[in-house]
Amino acid sequence: MAKKKKKKKIDELEQLQDEMEIDTLFNTLTTNEIKEEKKDDEKVESNIFQREIDHPKAMIEQKEKEEKKEKVKQELERVRKETKRTTYKSNFLSAFLLFITMVLETCYLAYNIIYMADEKNQLFLIINSILLLVVTSSFGLGMFVKKERSRRTMNVITSLLLVAAISFNILVTTNVINLPTKSVVLDFRNQQVIKAMKWANNHNINLTTKYEYSDEFKENTIMKQSVKPDTLTSKVKAMEVVVSNGPNYDLEVNIPDMIGWNIDEVVKIIKKNKLDHVTIDYEFKDDIKRDEEFEQNKSGNMKRSDELKLKFSLGKEEDLEPVKLKDLTEMEEFDATLWLKRNGIKYDVIYEYHDDIEKDHVIKTDPKAGTVIKQDEMKVKLYISKGKKIKAPDFTKMSLEEIEKWANQNHMKINYSSEYSSSVKAGKVIRASVQKGDSIDEGTTIHIVTSKGPLKMIQYGDNDVDKIRTFASEHGLQFVLNEEFSDSIEKGKIISVDKKPGQTLSQTETITVVVSLGKKRSIPNFIGMTRSDAKKTCDNNGLSCTFNYAYSTKTKDTVINQNKTAGSEVSDGTSVILTISNGKRPTASTGGGNSSSNNSGGNTSNTPTSPSPNPEPVCTPYTFLYGGTGSTGTQTYAMIKATSNNKYLNIVPNYVTACPNGNSTNGAICSSSIANGATATTCDTITVTIVNK
Repeated sequence: MAKKKKKKKIDELEQLQDEMEIDTLFNTLTTNEIKEEKKDDEKVESNIFQREIDHPKAMIEQKEKEEKKEKVKQELERVRKETKRTTYKSNFLSAFLLFITMVLETCYLAYNIIYMADEKNQLFLIINSILLLVVTSSFGLGMFVKKERSRRTMNVITSLLLVAAISFNILVTTNVINLPTKSVVLDFRNQQVIKAMKWANNHNINLTTKYEYSDEFKENTIMKQSVKPDTLTSKVKAMEVVVSNGPNYDLEVNIPDMIGWNIDEVVKIIKKNKLDHVTIDYEFKDDIKRDEEFEQNKSGNMKRSDELKLKFSLGKEEDLEPVKLKDLTEMEEFDATLWLKRNGIKYDVIYEYHDDIEKDHVIKTDPKAGTVIKQDEMKVKLYISKGKKIKAPDFTKMSLEEIEKWANQNHMKINYSSEYSSSVKAGKVIRASVQKGDSIDEGTTIHIVTSKGPLKMIQYGDNDVDKIRTFASEHGLQFVLNEEFSDSIEKGKIISVDKKPGQTLSQTETITVVVSLGKKRSIPNFIGMTRSDAKKTCDNNGLSCTFNYAYSTKTKDTVINQNKTAGSEVSDGTSVILTISNGKRPTASTGGGNSSSNNSGGNTSNTPTSPSPNPEPVCTPYTFLYGGTGSTGTQTYAMIKATSNNKYLNIVPNYVTACPNGNSTNGAICSSSIANGATATTCDTITVTIVNK
């Protein structure tokens, strides 16, 4: 591409040079011809007669010469016009392409300003776009400058601008120039959870932690996050991180039948599946090769924490020879005891605190390493570290960085959670699972609760009852819903909330919401009205009426029952079910012989007559929903009653201290006589069993 551009430039320069040479030649020829013509005219005038007489051939030559000059002049004029035409076309094409280029660069600049607002390096993109536009503009000016000196000057300026643009990109890429960038979400995967918590506190982001077991990630390291890295923090209000809780020892694994396997192969299976409760014993077996498994208490699917007992052969007793004691210092207890068992050495395990040796690793042996052990005469004492003897500090006075540093130094596991607090500053520790001065062993998991700062009431609108209810449920607040008639506020909309948006809330707060029932309506007495009259009365009173029919001794086509008591106050649009009389129930004829209903003679059956039933109230169906749980049983019951159409259902609480499955969480729903999400009617009684302490 560069060679083509260079060749094109050379061709343009050569063409320009040819054009200049043609112009110069044309001007020179024209001037010389004029001078020669003047001289010739003077000479001809003075000697015209003489030449005609003395030199007749000269006249012919002169005429031919003049004709030749005229042809040259005509050819030069044609070449000159053709060159100008070609140059014009070339300049027009260059100008058009330059215009298109500058339009595209301007659009690119506008795109970076408007649509790249979500990029952390937007400033870099904008500066680059501007530099590109400036370089192109400078190049364009150089094309249209007529003076050669000015053109050379513009070419130098364009070259310098291009060098500046390239240098800027190199300096930014190599971090010599650090342009301001927008704050973005970091990639916390494989990082300690404390790092994410500190970042979230600094950026006022609500961070929630979820712990899951993992074989791949170290304990307390982040496995995944709900917000993608490089997302602008200005667009993030909350983020969840999933933190590794280490291997799950309740996980089921499949262990093969390893009888006949060598001990080294078996150990690989044990460590690969992270089995936590393995007992290995050795016995003398004359008929089984040494280090070969001959007994296994279980195989197939089992939990990692299940006890697995394995027995291996020591071979023939007479083949067992004294062995030099290996240096077992700092080996894991499992590996150290296995080495002793493989060599038929009896041992005792003694556990001690130690400041330097990691927990469950060998501190020392007695006798020392290198001692020749005679298995039938000697016994080895194996000292195993319990880790440091540690006193718990006052975590409430420590920063998260100090806690993490202390935990790493003392090989402790920290499990973080957070909650709102109006008394403890965001990011500070509210409480810990151990108190100052408590003795704790290395490897203990300590639960730390940090503050999210004060809990504040959310923003809400007229239709946000469910939003407020969900907010209360998520933060353990009591939610009370009251209903009032209102002539000015539409049914279902909020009349008032006792907590203002942004108001600081305590964990024991109750949020009371008053919702409009619409305009107050009084139920008319529909009994005795015809259907048409009842329909008009319903419409005039803002009620929604539906009609059922039943046989009755009362006047046909008149209302004989209504499911709402006359005079009761209801909201606008309330549904009223009216029962219309169908008149008396038809009775079948009785008498001798059987008759058929089709009057065709022969056998017919008698239809027994049943008494006309009294009309019964209609049972209206609604969907029964739990609607969330509160921090107490009574709060949960109130939330259930306030959910959707539950207020129309007959719901009775059955308070217990614990569910049959052992769940004793205050406010937990144990069960209900009708399943959550099932349809119930206003005639049903629904019993909900709730934990209430």
